[in-house]
Amino acid sequence: MFTLKQRLDVEERARDVAEENIQKELEGCRIILQEARVSGGVQVMMEHVANLKSIHAKEHAELQEMKKIIQQNSRSRQFGDMREYSSQEGEHRCHSKTARVDFDVFADSAIMFMILSQQL
Repeated sequence: MFTLKQRLDVEERARDVAEENIQKELEGCRIILQEARVSGGVQVMMEHVANLKSIHAKEHAELQEMKKIIQQNSRSRQFGDMREYSSQEGEHRCHSKTARVDFDVFADSAIMFMILSQQL
């Protein structure tokens, strides 16, 4: 037969075990909540990285196009200078076209500088 003291000890042990189980359950719930928060944050970061990659690819394509245009303008400028100097139309016309081509090259270079500055 159980004495009162024995029953008290059994009940206290049962209470202690129940409290430990509750603590373990709470710990598990906290870990699950933390994992959910981290998972949400990682998802947001992954979307942000994908967006940045898309922007980078678009700007890289624009940069390549601008380089191509500048190279074409540079070539046409060189070809235009040779044509103008070989013509017999006079000194004034030669200088005005060269100045116009120089301005176009300068404008293209300024645009390129602005694009490159934004990427940094």
